[in-house]
Amino acid sequence: MVRDLRRARSEIPGFPKVLLFFQGDVAQGARFFADRWPDAPAVADESRTFFEGFGCRRATFRQLFGVRALRASLRALRKGNGVGKPVGDPMVMPGALLLRGERVIWEHDFDHAGDHPDWSEVARLRAPACESA
Repeated sequence: MVRDLRRARSEIPGFPKVLLFFQGDVAQGARFFADRWPDAPAVADESRTFFEGFGCRRATFRQLFGVRALRASLRALRKGNGVGKPVGDPMVMPGALLLRGERVIWEHDFDHAGDHPDWSEVARLRAPACESA
């Protein structure tokens, strides 16, 4: 998903600035982002304070191993994305949201572990104050 988000950020006109949060420490984040998005603006959230604050919840069995999740896993493998060593709690679902000031104006409720937001929708809803960098 990080590579897809990076591509959207660079290719979709008007895409807002991105700030990523990850569950590991700074060194783990550097290793993870090295080939995916080396200069990604990212925050180490080892204690999952932000994940909890953003409402990211633990996955159900279906969200991790259901048919749609397994199909998404095969699609990811074909794209060259493998399964790495888990960092933090691998049962926590991802989150994606767009803020305007302190208000959430868009969020993607992940249906399964391989679900991806429609990033073009984010560009249409972006806050006027966000400019492409």
